[in-house]
Amino acid sequence: MNWSEMSNRERDALVALYVENWTEEEVELALSAWESGVPSCGHRDLPEYTTNIADAWRVVESLKERGYNVAVDIREDGVWCYVWKRECVGNLYSAKESTAPEAIAKAALRACGVEV
Repeated sequence: MNWSEMSNRERDALVALYVENWTEEEVELALSAWESGVPSCGHRDLPEYTTNIADAWRVVESLKERGYNVAVDIREDGVWCYVWKRECVGNLYSAKESTAPEAIAKAALRACGVEV
């Protein structure tokens, strides 16, 4: 999957599916509701993981609950996010993007086995 070719909502859907463990049906219903502008009618709304820091931080908390460490480093050249399992030395997943939510989402996906 090419990160730069995906829309923010496509990226958000990947995070929901692979990091937050939504079912494919939940993701499809949330995307359909968002695309049509109709409220989700009892279904979950798809969080804006890649554009909203509060939603991105939910990903950080979710990873921490599953035994990951997460570090965010803001530099002049962009924002880096690092994710690693506490008990596994050597497994470091990182991502550099222009915003913290994007870096968090991308590193989280990589930690969950998704190549972006």
